[in-house]
Amino acid sequence: MKLVGNTGDGVGFLDAPGVDAVALFDIIEDVLADMPAEAILTVYSDDPTCPEVAAAWCAGRGVELLAILRHDHEGTTLTFRHTDPHA
Repeated sequence: MKLVGNTGDGVGFLDAPGVDAVALFDIIEDVLADMPAEAILTVYSDDPTCPEVAAAWCAGRGVELLAILRHDHEGTTLTFRHTDPHA
């Protein structure tokens, strides 16, 4: 897993193949907590359950799910916006 681009500019990309959904969403929460309000985090995952749990996971966390991009070969890219750094 590798975080790319969280250099304080409010944009990050998390490349997380091989990380299960439960662990991944814990990591996403930690990464977003270090990013400013309105930050955008794009996450690649090859866990097929991630898209199904993403929207429910966002509820009540101050995180908006902007996009789900399912790849033809394998994996999904999810894009989140950090709407409230205190939620």
